[in-house]
Amino acid sequence: MKYFRIVGIIFLLFPLSAIPIQLKKIDVLEKGHIVKAILDEGPENCGSRNLIAKFSFQNDVFTSQISKKKCYSLKKGDTVQFLHYHKYPDIYILKTSKDWYYLQIVACILLSLLGLSVLLIKKEAFDKRYGGGNRKQ
Repeated sequence: MKYFRIVGIIFLLFPLSAIPIQLKKIDVLEKGHIVKAILDEGPENCGSRNLIAKFSFQNDVFTSQISKKKCYSLKKGDTVQFLHYHKYPDIYILKTSKDWYYLQIVACILLSLLGLSVLLIKKEAFDKRYGGGNRKQ
């Protein structure tokens, strides 16, 4: 039963910790301005699964995941449009990216509710249903 509590705490806390980040990204989508960043370094292999490129805007250097189509079409020195909001200097969102941030918040809440329900399971109810406490040794 101790393991259920640990799993419950993990499912409760980790998704809740991701919600503020998603809220910041939604704020950037709603209030951000378009900035043009320069591609400093593209992925080595456009056939790989996670295509991460390095960009620079003014004095900031940041990385962003790009699509395969963009990977094949971009060259070093090309400009790409991002949404950026001065309130969050570390967040740059590709202008063409899909905004799944609301759905991610809902998923985080659902996972947290799952963790909470695991924490609320009473040991007696678990033992009664699955016979955990009545084993002979």
